[in-house]
Amino acid sequence: MAFDRKPATWLGAGYAADSSGHTISLNTGNAASNPLLLELTDAEADPETGDVRKLIFALMESLNAAWEAQDPVDRPARMMMYKSSVVTGATITHTYTVTTVNEITAQDVADEPA
Repeated sequence: MAFDRKPATWLGAGYAADSSGHTISLNTGNAASNPLLLELTDAEADPETGDVRKLIFALMESLNAAWEAQDPVDRPARMMMYKSSVVTGATITHTYTVTTVNEITAQDVADEPA
């Protein structure tokens, strides 16, 4: 195979986009079907009472899981993702590193090599 850039390929049915409304949606772990952000509950995602740290963690976990689910030959060449974890006592520290190669003039993700 080769790299497939479509978000649906990577994120599945738990991802939706409404181009006319300029929005995307990501299902929380509470979704009755197609949960995507498994580490995030509806309450934790609430815009007023939720916790942005949990949203970011769930998003990074979901992106990392999508990355890991792809065969290495199907991953993009100009974007890389790494996760490392360190256990210290009763806590785990996760570090996510995302690297992108961007075009200088547009500051946009560079096309994949031919």
